[in-house]
Formats: sequence, structure tokens, C-alpha cells
Amino acid sequence: MTSIDKRRSLEILRKMIAYPHPQDEMEKVRGFIAEIVKPMIEQMPFDDVMLDERGNLIARKTGRSSDPPFVVCTYAGSYPAENMPDAYTPKIVDGKEFGLEGEYMWGRSTTEQLSGGAAMLEALLTFFESEPKLRRDLIFVTNYSGEMGNHKAVNYIFKEQQVPMGPTILATASRNTICLGNLGRIDIGITIEGVSCHSSDPAKGKNSIDGLHKILEKVYSFPLLEEDPDIGRATLTSTTIKTWPDALHTVPAYTRLVLDRRLIPGEEPTEALRQFKEYLGDPSPELKVSFDEHLNFQFPHKVDPECELVRAAKGACKKVFGEERVAYKRSALDMGFFSHNNVDCITFGPGDYSLAHSDNEMVSIADYYDAARFYCILLERMLLKE
Repeated sequence: MTSIDKRRSLEILRKMIAYPHPQDEMEKVRGFIAEIVKPMIEQMPFDDVMLDERGNLIARKTGRSSDPPFVVCTYAGSYPAENMPDAYTPKIVDGKEFGLEGEYMWGRSTTEQLSGGAAMLEALLTFFESEPKLRRDLIFVTNYSGEMGNHKAVNYIFKEQQVPMGPTILATASRNTICLGNLGRIDIGITIEGVSCHSSDPAKGKNSIDGLHKILEKVYSFPLLEEDPDIGRATLTSTTIKTWPDALHTVPAYTRLVLDRRLIPGEEPTEALRQFKEYLGDPSPELKVSFDEHLNFQFPHKVDPECELVRAAKGACKKVFGEERVAYKRSALDMGFFSHNNVDCITFGPGDYSLAHSDNEMVSIADYYDAARFYCILLERMLLKE
């Protein structure tokens, strides 16, 4: 079994928790990358380490061959503290207090990207201690984003800046299970425009809510969507309704509706939108109905379970856990960006996402150590073995 430095790895996690960097405060996110992640990466024998103009960290270690690089992608942006007590005060707690087993590390974002990022740093430190000769390039990225509902951050790194792409692992929470695929998503934003008037005489206006009612009737009768055998059925769900002007006794001139359309592998976001528009038709001719021009979306994903990356990950899983652990997720991730660009990608990391964003967010310390071991073995298999 690969031997990590448990004391060092816990110190890395503590440092990361103790530096507040919620996604909505970008200067703090950039500071976290520059002041916490970058100094640790600079301790390692990377050939190039840089911060781009948006604050992403990109490091590269050159290998012997011209094969596509092995890419490690970590994330920085975290969920705000909100009502969580001591959100940025790392402390070891007894899981029994919360109906859990074992010791846990308390802190915001530990069940999302923070623990995976910390465990990967420990794995890299352990991996480089033997002064390995890499057979292919290693690219390490800390992305300034967290969960943003789109691929803009990774697109900027890998497409706009043309950072080389290759088999990729996203070091984020997956309950220490190899995530092989996930649903994609497109947000369908619809604005219904009517005419405002006083609610005492509604005939003088055109109530945009009437148009909303007709659209929702169509949504609720939308034909059953296709199903993926591993991930499940695609869905169409209303998530946001807003009306304005927001005034007493006033018929609203505008209503905004946002629909969440999940996508199974093989579906394209723009085609799903086209199909929905065609189905909807003109639901309310007396009102103006318009769709958002700029769409938030994430591609669906499914990796070949026999590809080099998955085989290496399954082997690492067997070494650490004595079994292969694979799963699929319904939530949208950046994995779809990579598969859309013909690159194999998996997600793996410690953290039970049922605790994410909660007031008791914490990660199992045993799972955290196991993730660091898994990452170290995966690094060896992807970078050293022919």
C-alpha cells in the first residue's frame, strides 16, 4: 500500500479550510490559489508553474513521450459559509455526534472540491518523493471556479489558452467512487411579456402569468424523455419563476421561467432546446414569449469503461479498497466538456455530497487518507507504467 504522510496531509486540508474563498468573492478565490495552492505546487519538480489572468493555476511536468498528457483538475471556488458555524475553523469531530462513524474534519467545501484538492496535493508530494521519470507529461490545474453550471472556466483553460488535453481526472467529491458518467444539463430561460395594469381592472392589461400557466401545462404534459441504462432518464423540471413589477395589486407585465432540461449521453444541448421550442409552439399568441439567447449548459458524459484511464483507476481502487468502485451521477459536471472534446475523463474524490452546503459539512478522515492513496497509485499507473 502506498504510504502517504498523514500528518502532512491533514495540515494541507486544515490550511485549505482555514482560508475562506467562497465562489462569490473572486478575489478571495484567486488569493486561495495564489497563497495556498501555488506555494505547495512550487515545492514539487514541475517545469512550469503559472497563474493565468483569471487566477487559474496551471503546472506542467514534462515526460519522455509525445503521448497526450495526464491531466489532474482541481477546483478552488467554494460554497459560502451561510449559517454553518465555524465554517472556516478546521477541527476534528466525532462522527457519532451526527450519526456517522469515525473521525471527521469539519469545514466548508470538504464534501465538494476542497478535500479532493488537498488529497491530490498530498498524493503529488508523495509521488514526487521517489524522483520518478515520467513517461508522459503531467498537467496539474487548479480552476478558479466551483459549481457554476457551465463549462466556461475549463473552456478558457483548455480551449482559449490551448493547454494540452489528455486523460483527465476531476478531483472532486464522489464518495471515493470512480464516476464514469453523468447527465448533462441546459437551462431554458423563457420571458413572457404582457401589459401591466391595476389588478382591480385586469382587462386593461395582459397578465404575463396567464402565459406562464399555458407554458407549464405544456411542460407537465411533455413526452417521456429517453433513458440511459446506467444514468437514468432525462428530465424537464421548472426551477425558477419570477414576476415583475413587484407591486401590490398590480398585474405583472413580465414573468420569467427557467426550466432545467437534463441530457443523457448522446444528446446535444442546442438540439434539446430546438426540440422543446418546436413542441411548445406559440402557447399564448396574445403575449410575447422569448427565449434566452445565451444559454447555460453542460454536456452529458460517459467514458469507455475499458479505456486506459478507467482501467488504471479500477486497479488503484482494488489496491486501496479491495474492490472496484464505479458509479454514475445525475448531476452535471465538467466531465462532459472533456468527452465532447474526445478526451477520457473520470471523477473521484472523498466527500459525501449529501452533506454539501449543510450546516454540518465535514469529511471522513479515513476516506480522505484513502483518496490520497488512490490518487498516488493512479499517478503511478498513468505516468510511469508503459
